[in-house]
Amino acid sequence: MKALLITGWLPVDGLGPSTGLLVRQRLFVDALAKCCEQVTIMYMAHHDPDYAPLEDSALDMQATIARDFGDTFKLHVCRRRAPLKMNSPAAYMRAAASIYCQPGYASVSGSVQVEAIATALQAKPDLIFAHRLQSMLPLMRLRHGLPPLFFDLDDIEHIALQRYCLRRPTQWKLLSRLTEIPALVKAERAAIKLATTTFVCSTLDVRKLQARFGADTVQAVPNCIRIPPDTVRSDKPRLLMLGNFAYPPNRHGLEYFVETILPMVRREVPNVELLVAGTSQHKLGFAARPPAGVHLLGFVPSLDDAYSQASVAICPIYTGGGTRIKIVEAAAYGMPIVSTRIGAEGIDLQEGAEILIADTAADFASACARVLKDHALAARLGAAARQAAVAKYDRSMMLDTLAAEFRKGVEARQRAYVPNPARQPVG
Repeated sequence: MKALLITGWLPVDGLGPSTGLLVRQRLFVDALAKCCEQVTIMYMAHHDPDYAPLEDSALDMQATIARDFGDTFKLHVCRRRAPLKMNSPAAYMRAAASIYCQPGYASVSGSVQVEAIATALQAKPDLIFAHRLQSMLPLMRLRHGLPPLFFDLDDIEHIALQRYCLRRPTQWKLLSRLTEIPALVKAERAAIKLATTTFVCSTLDVRKLQARFGADTVQAVPNCIRIPPDTVRSDKPRLLMLGNFAYPPNRHGLEYFVETILPMVRREVPNVELLVAGTSQHKLGFAARPPAGVHLLGFVPSLDDAYSQASVAICPIYTGGGTRIKIVEAAAYGMPIVSTRIGAEGIDLQEGAEILIADTAADFASACARVLKDHALAARLGAAARQAAVAKYDRSMMLDTLAAEFRKGVEARQRAYVPNPARQPVG
């Protein structure tokens, strides 16, 4: 089989630390590698060639792809348009009317990007995999003559945008973006209708889309990981927050935790420490002068090292969508976990037995203090979480499932176009 993969994120190792988005993307990419003899990547690169290392030329990027995947994968690069400037009431009105005029979407859906996809389709791929809603937009402008189309909607975008805006009701620029939601919903509906199969992160997201759109072609593909070996947790009272802090839900959640929740925890556990691991920590409001007991570790190359230094993993996330790979990873490492309900949304861990859920500042602080002080509880939670992760989130099993799903979609389309000899005219 031949596949066309459309994405705005280069699916390779070595360009920096893996984010949850890239870990999930790589699951689908590796599944394509299992079932396809040829995969063409249409990479919607940043509009500025100097934006990132190894993006100086298509040749550099092709070499990186060849390093990771060999000759199976070929790279085509189409640069995005420069971002829209939202500097006038008219710009906001256009964004409210159409997703093609919204920040983050307009840059990947212009005539140049549509033409690049149309050219790639001339090679007649057996299937298309569209990574995220942005990658669906040029296909929605082509619409006709497409092979089986698989679409990963890792975040239900209108829900994520609504939560993000409402979390900061005093910022009028954010609130004005609420006017974009109807056009965003319309685009999600059209994308799901166009796709042969739409993948989401959880059965909860499946139910949301079924309720909103009546969609019957949506399947849950959880964020799966490689199961690590057993890890010995630290016996010191150390909380761990791991993430990409360029992502606003992570950054804002951690800032709120440090400002409001951590002092409450310290009243119960005076020697508590907070370890912060991950990228873009310079964006944190307290980065220049971290409070006492807060340690900014930066990017940690080995997750084994990060989790072995901590005793409890936290996820104080109040906005966003999809599911948090950081929680699945923490569970696989046998960590006791404290999360908000949104932070743990869609993850199949049993509340109270495999994860502690708390939303208010007082409840979150109490849950952290409880598990820091009660070592038997921490051990039970960690062991149960690891057992659940091994049973439900093992990457190797999901790869086979996805490869079979891709084959099934292509074979179904081929059967639909095979003429029935019994119906052919005689003579």
